[in-house]
Amino acid sequence: IPTTQQNNPRERSGGYAEAGAEQGDGLRRHAGEAGPPFEAPPAAAAAAAAPLSPLPPPPPPPPLPEPAIRLLRRPRSALLSKSSPPSPIDDWRDIALPRDFTKPARVRTLGANSTVTGFGYEYDTTSSTDIPSNQGPGSDSGKADAFTRKKRHSVEWWFEEDGLFNVDEEGRAEKQQCAVAASNIVRNFSFMPENEVVMVQHRHCLETIFQSLEDQNTEDEELITNMLETIVNLAPVLDLRIFSSNKPSYIRMTEKRAVQAVMGMLGSSIKAWHCAAAELLGRLIINPDNEPFLLPSVPQIYKRLVDLLSLPAVDAQAAAVGALYNLTEVNMDCRLKLASERWAVDRLFKVVRAPHPVPEICRKAALVLESLVSEPQNRPLLLAHESTFAEILMSDGKHADTFARILYELTSRPNNKATTARGVWGM
Repeated sequence: IPTTQQNNPRERSGGYAEAGAEQGDGLRRHAGEAGPPFEAPPAAAAAAAAPLSPLPPPPPPPPLPEPAIRLLRRPRSALLSKSSPPSPIDDWRDIALPRDFTKPARVRTLGANSTVTGFGYEYDTTSSTDIPSNQGPGSDSGKADAFTRKKRHSVEWWFEEDGLFNVDEEGRAEKQQCAVAASNIVRNFSFMPENEVVMVQHRHCLETIFQSLEDQNTEDEELITNMLETIVNLAPVLDLRIFSSNKPSYIRMTEKRAVQAVMGMLGSSIKAWHCAAAELLGRLIINPDNEPFLLPSVPQIYKRLVDLLSLPAVDAQAAAVGALYNLTEVNMDCRLKLASERWAVDRLFKVVRAPHPVPEICRKAALVLESLVSEPQNRPLLLAHESTFAEILMSDGKHADTFARILYELTSRPNNKATTARGVWGM
């Protein structure tokens, strides 16, 4: 026996001796004569008595066929729903689970009538007879079935008792996460100038945004922030008249409701929200078509903006000054109402004299004061601050030209001589 065959299992276990004996018996039976028992050759006996050599590593298992792979990827519940017993692949996949383990049933209405729910229960939502064995994702029957399901449910189905948005607590949390993610995507869209015109002409998008602002007390804060930043980005090109246009409406939003939603955000105690709302109002008023919807709320807007001027937060002051700067440029009535607002002039002085860390904000505050002085009916109110105007003129060189024009407006009119004397000398 060659030495290269020492690893043969027959050779290691004395199998060759048994095989030789069987072969000898067969030959004697064939010849019709009985002979002595067959003895193994000395080489075979020596090989059998030799120490065993280590076994080679077993070859890798052959790859699973495609049907087995599909079975392996299916959930255990789908396999157990078959009439046939579980396959060995299923036993190997769930080897860590006891035989009597049964997953408790869980009621989930989210996507109960859909083929794919997105939550790992694709095969639980269908009956055992509906599970296709060899149907791929691109088969025609799957497409036809999905189309039939889509036609069966109208838009109103999503809001019914068993619809998509009436789910359990975990389903609501998942829905909320999806809404926040979608709001972040819409917010990112609004930063691109190429998307502004498309978004401000999409009535459903705007209605959704303003409805989210209305529900600030119940909605997620991150969602509200995303929606507020979105509408701030779109405000320079936004026309509120779209809510009374012929475009299809889904939420029945009106111009008045939209303005009230912004006013609610302006009155919020959250700094990011009231700052963004002030900036939003300042941008909306730039469009003359929005003036009829914003001007009725000007007294409430002024009161809140003047309150923001008193806050120590510099970003709140900046947002309030920017909104006041645009509002005073609308018409004479806006300038008269701001001048008569208590503490308005004093707090504008405070922004200039502090000074605000952003020079542009100081310049706009000075220009707001100059705009107020341009109205003759405001001059008696502003003459009481003539000494403050003169003090800033002498001490601040950056805004000296603006306050010089303000003093000129207060004192250069012929009909203001007596009023000027009373303002300067207290007569």
